[in-house]
Amino acid sequence: MLDNESGALISDRLERIGVLDIGNEEKNAVDILHEHLRTEPRCDWSDCLIVTPEAINARPSYSNNARIDDSITEALQALSLEFRVALVAGLVDKDGYNCACLIDRGVCLGTLSRKSGRDNSSAYKACTVNCDSPRLHRGVWLSALVCMDAALPTDTTALLENKRRHQFLLECATSSSAVPHVLCVPARFDRQHPQSVATHWSSLSNPIVVAIANLSQAHPSVIRLANEDEPHVYGEVFPGNRRPTNIVHSLPLRADAGPT
Repeated sequence: MLDNESGALISDRLERIGVLDIGNEEKNAVDILHEHLRTEPRCDWSDCLIVTPEAINARPSYSNNARIDDSITEALQALSLEFRVALVAGLVDKDGYNCACLIDRGVCLGTLSRKSGRDNSSAYKACTVNCDSPRLHRGVWLSALVCMDAALPTDTTALLENKRRHQFLLECATSSSAVPHVLCVPARFDRQHPQSVATHWSSLSNPIVVAIANLSQAHPSVIRLANEDEPHVYGEVFPGNRRPTNIVHSLPLRADAGPT
């Protein structure tokens, strides 16, 4: 497909999955993402879906005295248009829900999921009904869960609810089994390791792709590709070292994809 403005050939099908890996809240996530897309030798991002961490518009801190910066959503829309890139962004919406939002080519296309789990942040209110809206987009079946909603909690009530939602998303994806199923997880995992979350999902459905973009100094971001035993880990924490962060990592979605 040709871009109407530049005449350049752009992809109509998503071929790559990526995560924006951030270790702390010191920098604006949009600035980090824009700088990486601008300077990366890979010049065509039109076939890539990038997942951001959770609640990146809660500033200056997600945990304490958070203020929702409405300009972040507008900036993400502008960025997606400039680079023709698809995003699943972790954002607190105007109603106060902690969401995973699909943004592509300058437009916010809707909310894929709202967080129902409760943590210690006052930045959002928990969703109690109709939290999930998976959809087919550019040749990929997209599901999303926000952080702890993708995991298996110890609380019995929350565990049953999460299991119900997980099963619902898998059943929805079954009807579109001919296309890749991608679970996008904007996250801030501090206690639970994202690798264990990705492994949990692989035990439920081996063909699923799981992309966890984690904003934390404690744990890395991960991408688990379909039918792979181990997830790819980005920004691993080594004893005594500050983990490397502030970069986009991407991998081919389909096994038949060539090198990029």
